[in-house]
Amino acid sequence: MRVMWSQRDSTLRKSGVRNLFIRNLDMTTIDSMALFYLFSVFENVLSCKVVTYKTETKGYAYIQFESPESANVAKERLDGKLFNDHKV
Repeated sequence: MRVMWSQRDSTLRKSGVRNLFIRNLDMTTIDSMALFYLFSVFENVLSCKVVTYKTETKGYAYIQFESPESANVAKERLDGKLFNDHKV
């Protein structure tokens, strides 16, 4: 499942400067909506994707923000914090 806003400018989608890679997620309870709500406090989240194989979560995700500044703030504030008893 992927939650995202439409982004017509492909250079913005592919640049990567507004993206975060999140790992060590709880593989039994995490989903894209939970991550979307967690990270949306840092400004507009454009895309949230929990990576799965078939029906199983792989334990990592990608979050895309509207601005690089928002991505940096989210990284600084959540890096190493607990989310569902897992240090991300």
